Formats: sequence, C-alpha cells, structure tokens
Amino acid sequence: MYCPSCRIVKRHVNYRNYVERKRAGTAVELGKTVMNCEVCGKPFVVKGGGQRYCPDCAKEAYKESDRQQSRAWAQRAKEAACGKDAAATKSTRQKDDA
Repeated sequence: MYCPSCRIVKRHVNYRNYVERKRAGTAVELGKTVMNCEVCGKPFVVKGGGQRYCPDCAKEAYKESDRQQSRAWAQRAKEAACGKDAAATKSTRQKDDA
C-alpha cells in the first residue's frame, strides 16, 4: 500500500532491479525459465514467482512447510498464554501476601 507518488517511485525501483537481474541472467521468466526442484532435483518450467518445487513434489512440500509454520505459531501462542497466566498468578499471590 503506497500513496500514488510513492507507488510510481517503487515501480521504477522494481523495474530497474528487474532490468539488472535480466542483464545478469538471473531473472526468472514465467513459462520459460527451467529450475530444479528443491526436493527431488528434477527440472521443471517455472509457472509462478515463488515456485520452488516440481508439480510432483509441490503438494507434499507445501504441506510440510505449512505444518512447520503451524507448529511454530502454536508454540508462540502457548508461550504467550503461559506468560500471561504466570503474571496473573504472581499478582494474585502478591495480593494474598498483603
């Protein structure tokens, strides 16, 4: 989300970066660039900007990534909840001692 003037500047910077990547030969062109799958190493044609896996491995690879992110989120939520409970218990104890 950019204001109209900032959006123009941002597009210009992005385009300049794209031209530099294209000259260096590192730009990914959808439907043309061939990459190797990170799981099996099999070559595939890139169809999306963030594609890292061949169609055969993609479903399971994304499921595993989602599982890891879900576990991390659950752990952070659990720690945050425990921290709040510990603070509430501490303040309750202080009231009882007085």
